[in-house]
Amino acid sequence: SLRQVFWPPAWRELRGVRAKYFRDQSEAHLAAGRIRDALAALRVANDLGPLDYDTGMLAAQLNHLIRPEQADAEYRRLYDLHP
Repeated sequence: SLRQVFWPPAWRELRGVRAKYFRDQSEAHLAAGRIRDALAALRVANDLGPLDYDTGMLAAQLNHLIRPEQADAEYRRLYDLHP
C-alpha cells in the first residue's frame, strides 16, 4: 500500500508483503504445472520470510519431487525452527 511505501515506520511490513507476493506467485505457477518456477518463487519467499512454516513446508514438498536431498535439508530446517 502507499502507506507502507511512504511512511517509514511501515517499511518493516514490506518484507512480509513481498514474501506473500512470491508465495502467491508460486501457487499460480503450481496451478499451471510449472513446478520449477513455483520452487524459484518459493525460494525467494523463504529468503524474505524464513520463519513462515507453510512456505517452508510447501518448498520441502515440491523439492521432494525434484531434489530429495534439498527436501531433507528443508525438512531439517523446519524441524529446527518449529519442533
